[in-house]
Amino acid sequence: MSVLYATEEVRKARPSVEDEIKGGLYYLPTTLWQAIPRVVRGLEDALERVYGKRPRLKSPVRFRSWIGGDRDGNPFVTPEVTAFAARYAREVARERFLAELEALVRDLSLSEARLPVPREVREGGEGVERFPGEPYRRFFAALYRALEREEATTEGLLRAVRVAERGLGEVGLGPVAQAFLRPLEARLSAFGLELAPLDLREESGRLLEAASELLRVGGVHPDFQALSPEAQEELLTRELQTARPLLPVGEAPQGEALRVALGALRAWRDKGAHVVSMTHHPADLLAVFLLAREVGLYRPGKPLPFDVVPLFETLEDLRRAPEVLRRLLKNPVFRAHAEGRGGVEVMIGYSDSNKDAGFLMANLALYEAQEALWAVGQEAGLAVHFFHGRGTSTARGGGPAGRAIASLPPRSVGHRLRLTEQGEALADRYAHPDLAVRHLEQLLFHFAQAALGDGVEPKPHWREALWEAGERSMARYRALLGQEGFFPFFEAFTPIREIAELPIASRPVYRHGRVRDIRDLRAIPWVMAWTQVRLLLPGWYGLSALEALPLDLLREMYRAWPFFATTLESAAMALAKADLGVAALYLRLVPETLHPIFHHLAEEYRKTVALLEAIFGAPLLHNQKTLERQIGLRNPYVDPINFVQLELLRRYRAPGGREDEGLRRALLLSLLGVAAGLRNAG
Repeated sequence: MSVLYATEEVRKARPSVEDEIKGGLYYLPTTLWQAIPRVVRGLEDALERVYGKRPRLKSPVRFRSWIGGDRDGNPFVTPEVTAFAARYAREVARERFLAELEALVRDLSLSEARLPVPREVREGGEGVERFPGEPYRRFFAALYRALEREEATTEGLLRAVRVAERGLGEVGLGPVAQAFLRPLEARLSAFGLELAPLDLREESGRLLEAASELLRVGGVHPDFQALSPEAQEELLTRELQTARPLLPVGEAPQGEALRVALGALRAWRDKGAHVVSMTHHPADLLAVFLLAREVGLYRPGKPLPFDVVPLFETLEDLRRAPEVLRRLLKNPVFRAHAEGRGGVEVMIGYSDSNKDAGFLMANLALYEAQEALWAVGQEAGLAVHFFHGRGTSTARGGGPAGRAIASLPPRSVGHRLRLTEQGEALADRYAHPDLAVRHLEQLLFHFAQAALGDGVEPKPHWREALWEAGERSMARYRALLGQEGFFPFFEAFTPIREIAELPIASRPVYRHGRVRDIRDLRAIPWVMAWTQVRLLLPGWYGLSALEALPLDLLREMYRAWPFFATTLESAAMALAKADLGVAALYLRLVPETLHPIFHHLAEEYRKTVALLEAIFGAPLLHNQKTLERQIGLRNPYVDPINFVQLELLRRYRAPGGREDEGLRRALLLSLLGVAAGLRNAG
């Protein structure tokens, strides 16, 4: 506690990407390291109780990271940073597994004079001169030496641990294997020697720009980017039938996009995935194959050693996604890759779809896109695995993860599911081993139910009614954003400009420098700005469009359709955390001519609350009593911070205010305080 009191609440400088890599990976070799064996043991115990026989399970959970590999809009993620991210994770894993093997050398002092020892254990310890007569110590000492010299692999270590485990079991020492070796086996299967394989992510336009330079210097086409998407796909497909590199020997890339793309691939060479954000056409993904070929990772007709993952984010892209995937799975290059990888992974984005289409329409579009993409996979005879790019706020797909999994379209879960865990959620979910075990078990429970159950197919009239309401909801949302004066209102009413100055992340708040309209703003600060003023608008606005539907129909859908119930309850969470009285105070920062915009938002808020309570037949948080108690406990502490923040904003925006370092620090503290008090703020 003394350390906390002596620690600054606000950083003096914005963290580097290297800082974020270390901070994000912290939980893996600490609390999650302890939690994973407990999760595996709990599953084995449960299966033994039910079926009478104890299975030997691998960890059902594995981890990835894209901190240091996510270049989408972050100019600080250089190839050098990517190399550091992959190297750092491997070094941390190696240190932890060396400590595990050292403990086994210390503890497994079994004597060959007292029990039989398998030949494989004896031979595995050959060359170790220490520990005469103690074969298990020699065995694990040899493994320690191999790992120390970086001569070991994850698969090799797993095989060795199983050899030792089998040997102990054959002489009646199964409990010893259970206590000493099974935790190591669980950790190896969960983390491996990579700890968390690194994903790369890049925006499709940058990949096409890089491919264009390659094709130009290689004499294939003078202006690839000027071609239609169909012509781009045809050219890349034809070009990828050969193994020739295009960049002349000794010649360095001239463009930044190509330099970074090739540098990142050379530095990476990992077991993760390459995510293509803003995927619009098949050529966006084929560009990755061309770049990979240049660094020796692709051979014609063979799969890449990593998944190439389309990310569909905006409403238009979600609607187009099934056709893009259908064309990809008919493309000979991508088809051969997908078959070799055992299917295709597709990422869907909850953040930009919400900012683009509003809360209700985004949720509906995501649901129907998953149904359609799964159907495309079925047509092609290949599995489609979904990667859910959820944030922490309800506007970005946040809320209870288990409930969200349960609401996914029937059959879309399959046997594999990926979820993002945002930075602010890591401490909440993984700061203590007990918390980590509880959260992982909840995820696994809901995943198993969704994967094994039939789910609830929406009735045609439910789907038709909700789609019509979604269109009306999107029209209302886009009309609000397009209303004259809305953007100046947003900048004056919320602390969005001040959030941009908050040194909490390396990624810039704006996509293209100075923000000109909402499209230039990233989804996280867009949500956080509305959270600060206690309106949480992205998590509910436009939902009042449901009022046009019969109340009996809405109640029927709420009772019987998990997706619809989860959507409404997520909105209820945002509405319950909002506070119109506190929000109205921020009008003091807004020119009076723009006040009608707030009055409209307040009226929409009241209408939406009344509508949801009518559908529920109960208060907003009727089935979220823990959250209701938490809000009641936190608000008396958060409200005063808002009152102080309002005055700080007024002073900070006055002439000379931005030069006052003490004022700036106090304001940034207030932003952090409100975010911490409301939770899932961005």
